Amino acid sequence: MKAKTLKELNNKKIFLFGDYLDIVTFDLPQRWPAGWLYRGHKDAFWPLAAKIDRAPFVEFRTSVGGTRRQHESRILETFKNWSRPHLRLQPQNDWEWLALAQHHGLATRLLDWTANPIAALFFAVEGLNDGNDSAVWCYAHQGKIVQEKLDPFRSEEVLRFDPPHLSERIPVQAASFTVQPIRPSWRGPRVKLIIDQSSRAVFQDQLDDLNINRATLFPGLDGAADMINSLFSRLPAEGFV
Repeated sequence: MKAKTLKELNNKKIFLFGDYLDIVTFDLPQRWPAGWLYRGHKDAFWPLAAKIDRAPFVEFRTSVGGTRRQHESRILETFKNWSRPHLRLQPQNDWEWLALAQHHGLATRLLDWTANPIAALFFAVEGLNDGNDSAVWCYAHQGKIVQEKLDPFRSEEVLRFDPPHLSERIPVQAASFTVQPIRPSWRGPRVKLIIDQSSRAVFQDQLDDLNINRATLFPGLDGAADMINSLFSRLPAEGFV
């Protein structure tokens, strides 16, 4: 079987779970054998933008007259001060602080990726999305890897950052990050796979059959509670037993 080109795959609509598996296990590695990273978007129109560069944060720093770097530094320093009483292990440098903060939802210049294409698909199709198509971004980074001596707030190119296991979610989700400058110049091929909205519910069920859900991807009580809420809010096939 001949692998499709990256151009053929970009913006390709996917309706079947098996087609998605063929692409991520055959087509992408055949056309570019380097390690691929994946990122799921519930809405296919969402851009690849770090949270610090999304509209509310840009509007805030524009209104107060601060730079992006000043904004990021202030946010991270506030997180450090507020989080220390809750930490068993203290991060050793700003890279580790950024990784921890990102996993708790703080606005940073990091963008979440995973080496697991099935986990990325889960994040793309979970929950409701107002009837829009979803997407899985696929990226094979060919640029620099983060080194501790680098200042995370001075980077002017896209870097790959594989974080230490500061959270149990990091290894479970096969987490990786890219470090995003204001105007990112991507260092490797990118492909956006479109998950047709008509197939999202079927994909959710198939992922659940493979035990890919919030309980397994978010170890701990938060993930368990999310999964229980999902189980007891769907229309049941039969009553309580």
